[in-house]
Order: sequence, then structure tokens, then C-alpha cells
Amino acid sequence: TGTYGGFMVFAGTWGISYLVHVYEIQVAQASLFMVIAYLGYMVGCPAVGFLSDRYQTRRLPAIILTSLSCLVWFTLIAWPGGPVPLALFYLLSPLLGFTTAVNVLSFPMARSVSPPGFTGIVTSVVNIGVFLGMAVLQPLFGYFLDLGWQGMLVEGARVYPLSAYQLGFLSCLVFALVALVASIRFREKPVPKSQ
Repeated sequence: TGTYGGFMVFAGTWGISYLVHVYEIQVAQASLFMVIAYLGYMVGCPAVGFLSDRYQTRRLPAIILTSLSCLVWFTLIAWPGGPVPLALFYLLSPLLGFTTAVNVLSFPMARSVSPPGFTGIVTSVVNIGVFLGMAVLQPLFGYFLDLGWQGMLVEGARVYPLSAYQLGFLSCLVFALVALVASIRFREKPVPKSQ
């Protein structure tokens, strides 16, 4: 669930502002990248489920996709010489969405290590974790933006520089890294053929 909060921070809240302020593009063009990100997520969810069932593993796809999610955040933070080239967002946006789809594996992963008869409780706890990630990251991202704000206002609204967004992206990277460590440490039981 450490990837979903960052995805929602970007695709659901701050991504358009980031693209408009940093790249000085129109809102309509910036919105296109968010649509592409959601399409990546929509394709990723069934694809991740299919692949994990086909290869009878939840852990390996979780490690691979969470690693790729970390790579996307790291790219946004550490691209040399300024912001990532705008054309690269045609790859980064769907990749961020696709890798976020790894969160669908958290439900069967948690179920596989829980005692029989606790499926409902386990599912609700995982679901809380997904929403908790969003609930924590949204204000944390805003806090980092305010830390990096340099006083620029447009029609009374704050305009944040690239460095402020990079601070915010760092919080998303930390959450994704926690998810990666959890995926690596997950002790997988054999996936039943009936799933």
C-alpha cells in the first residue's frame, strides 16, 4: 500500500499543478498525463493479478513493481540539470500507474499469512492501510511544498518551484521504499491453484 498514496498525491492532487508550474504547460495538456497515469493503473490491476496467478507468486511481482515505482520517484527527484524532460512523462505517467497496481496484491498476500476465518478482518486492515497511506501523504506532501515555497503568488495562490515538488516526491519515495522492504521481507506461502 506504500505505492498507492504517492500515486494519488501525484495523479489525484498535485500532478497537474506540478506540470503547469514547472513546465509552464496548459492545464489540458497536464491533465492528459494524469489520464495516462490512471490508464496505466487500470491496465496494471488485472495484469498484476493475472501474472501473479500464472506464475504462482505474489512476492516477486510485488518486489519488481515496487522497485519500478521507487525508480519513477527517484527519477523525478534526481534528474540531473533540472526537471525531467516533459516527453519522458509519456513513459513515467503510465509506469507510475502500472506499478501502483501492485497494491492489489496486498490483499491476497495478507490473507495468505493470516489464520483461517480472519479473511474479513485482514481485508479491512489492508484496506485501512491503503487509505492511511493517502491520508498521511497528502498533508505531508503539502507540508514539504510549503517548506520549499519561495513566496511566489499568482492570483492569491501559491506557486511552488521544482525544488519544493522534489521535496514532496521524496516523501512518496520513502513510502515506496517502505513498501519495497515489506515486499522483500514477505514470507510467501505457495499460492493455491484455485486462486
